[in-house]
Amino acid sequence: MIRSLSLLVLLLSISLAGCSGDDEGTENVEKETPPFAQAATLTIPGTSTTDVWGFERSGKEFAVIGDMSSQNRNFSIVDVTDPVNPILVSTTSSPAFDMKVWQNFLYVVDGFHNGPGEMRGTIYNIEDPSAPVPVGNFPSAHNIFIDDKGYLYLSGKHEMIDNELKEFGISIYDLNADPTQPQPVWSSQLPESHDIAVIGDRMFDFHGEMGTFIYDVTDRSSPVFLSNISTGQGFDHSGWITEDGNYLFITNEFAASTQYNFENLGGPDIAIWNISDVSNPVQVGQIHDESSRVHNLYIKGNLAYISYYSAGFKVFNVSDPEAPELIYVYDTNGIVGPGTDDGFNGAFGVYPFTGSGNVFVSDISTDLHIFTSNP
Repeated sequence: MIRSLSLLVLLLSISLAGCSGDDEGTENVEKETPPFAQAATLTIPGTSTTDVWGFERSGKEFAVIGDMSSQNRNFSIVDVTDPVNPILVSTTSSPAFDMKVWQNFLYVVDGFHNGPGEMRGTIYNIEDPSAPVPVGNFPSAHNIFIDDKGYLYLSGKHEMIDNELKEFGISIYDLNADPTQPQPVWSSQLPESHDIAVIGDRMFDFHGEMGTFIYDVTDRSSPVFLSNISTGQGFDHSGWITEDGNYLFITNEFAASTQYNFENLGGPDIAIWNISDVSNPVQVGQIHDESSRVHNLYIKGNLAYISYYSAGFKVFNVSDPEAPELIYVYDTNGIVGPGTDDGFNGAFGVYPFTGSGNVFVSDISTDLHIFTSNP
């Protein structure tokens, strides 16, 4: 009886193994491992999450994430050293639409840049991330950038001068003498800009419907205009260059939208330009998703990391910049379905510049998503 039962078990095992192989269509098929995996999601205080940035302190990794809901205008700092178990270490009541870090200091702006109700930017000492301390101020702005030489850049700066509210396209400040007292060194006279990226000695001014302006900022006090890029459509929102400096990827926030009254809508979500001859940039490619609008993009190594509103977090391989390949997508929201009139919902910010290789994504629904790279 025991021998008969053992034989039956053996026959069933062989049969089930055969069925398993048939279900897969072939034997010994290895499933492809995605290049990234979601490690954790952490709910952040507030109801309207904005951008996310990162920094390291005493061997630990931290994420800074903002919220601009009317009842919870704040920023939170999260210890993400263990990406599977993120820890909320502090929440500070301060309008934080955009934020950047320099040395032991965090710089936040409220993003309003519309005069009434806007607040000056604030500087916090974050040497102890669990207890940020306000230590200084600077003019209000929509977006902010700090380069690796210690210069602060404001887009759409508003400042009271002779009792009159003045507006500037891009303004540059020196943080080197005293990070708590930014010293102005230059301002452009163009109308309000939207965002800035400065890599090396190149400044990229993403100027909405006016396109993108490129400057040489070897001398930060005297930028030299190099060229203006424009597709003639859409709203140049943000962008980044490939690591060899030869290609510029520009996001067009309103390419797929019909709900905002801009004069020139349309064009691709992301326009790819060859800028190896910076005096004569040439558009050589594009990325477009009819289902959603794009927001922010950064390039690290051969990968472009993109926050794509209701379409979520996207990663493209850009080793061939003229033919980017989509390799990973994750819907960070899961509630608001993709659609050209998706409002401001879904993935807002993305930060890939960690030492660990982990990636942070902020979702407007108040979630911080942490992704790890698979070997």
